[in-house]
Amino acid sequence: MLAGAATGGCLGPLSSSSSGPSVSWSEDCGLLPASRPDIWGWDRGGPSATASLPNGPTAPTEETWRRNVEPSGGLVRAGSTLLVGTRGGLLALDAATGETVWRDTDRESSIRGLATDGDAVYVTWNSDDAFVALDSETGDERWTADEAAGVALPLDGGVLVDWDGSALAAGLDGATGERCLSYSHSAGGRLRATADDSRLYVSSVRHGGDSPTNSYVAALDPVDASIAWRTEVQVSLEVGLAVRDGTVYAVGGDRLHALSAADGSTEWSVSHGLGHESARLPAVTDDRVFFRDADRLVCYDAGTGDERWNVAEASIPDIGGDPVVAGDTVYAPPDGHDRVRGFDVATGDPVETPGPTLSTVALGTDALYATDRHAVSRFE
Repeated sequence: MLAGAATGGCLGPLSSSSSGPSVSWSEDCGLLPASRPDIWGWDRGGPSATASLPNGPTAPTEETWRRNVEPSGGLVRAGSTLLVGTRGGLLALDAATGETVWRDTDRESSIRGLATDGDAVYVTWNSDDAFVALDSETGDERWTADEAAGVALPLDGGVLVDWDGSALAAGLDGATGERCLSYSHSAGGRLRATADDSRLYVSSVRHGGDSPTNSYVAALDPVDASIAWRTEVQVSLEVGLAVRDGTVYAVGGDRLHALSAADGSTEWSVSHGLGHESARLPAVTDDRVFFRDADRLVCYDAGTGDERWNVAEASIPDIGGDPVVAGDTVYAPPDGHDRVRGFDVATGDPVETPGPTLSTVALGTDALYATDRHAVSRFE
């Protein structure tokens, strides 16, 4: 049974559904994304989670500024402001100059999670697990949400959060913290989400005892507060998602799926060697999908799933993050001390990269921002 309910204003207490997945969406709840090229809201870019900026800088190598800040917890960009999680708090920098705009070090804590919708900054602190919304221009605190366990997706004027580590999710207004969207399902596991201008897409995992038994992707429609479709994918601890041009890309336990955003039907799927315990996320451009498989970086045709090229393990970091695309370059970031690798999106040929050990990347139309173990830098 798929349930839905439209309401006139804020929603009441959030509780899980005993009869199956359900969604509630208040009539005045915006949240779905507009095109915001000036925002890099989390590690996968914008609400579409494609981790790509096709009009971004291609292979920038000149470091125009560098700040030694002991990065930890994330790197995002809200227009002309770059926000950096550090071991001592949150730092807002002028993206052009690297000068400090404001800092929040009151909690004397490192940051576990960081995201922005361009207007508010959402921070999950390590010290007390507090989830706090700050004004992106001033750093002033707007509200806290004690039951929010972390950001699932930054949206337009708000944020989708995991709710208290359960099989529940909530959409919170960025200005007030009021909940105007809830998604309840009978599954567990980490929630993943992505969104286009018409729908929100979420994944969930059903558990049997200590092991996952089923994984799903669902489309939530705000017009009538319904679950438009729900599609089962291979078992995985979590299902990575991205959406672009009418296709939802979902990483299941042993396959990468391209699903129709209209009805959830499969357009194509390809196998991967990661297994259900790994959770990878694709990067997507107009015509290509980039995916970090077990021992290679692969470029697929976005329309057909045909492999265009791949780069073997010897050419990419042994342990690394998910790919990010800027202009004509796809980056394979490292998790440890290895060097970031860059490749031409069309051919897979190596390209010069901006720094030795970049681990977190945020993109702008004219610059690439990145952290290493000690500092944050801007490259042009």
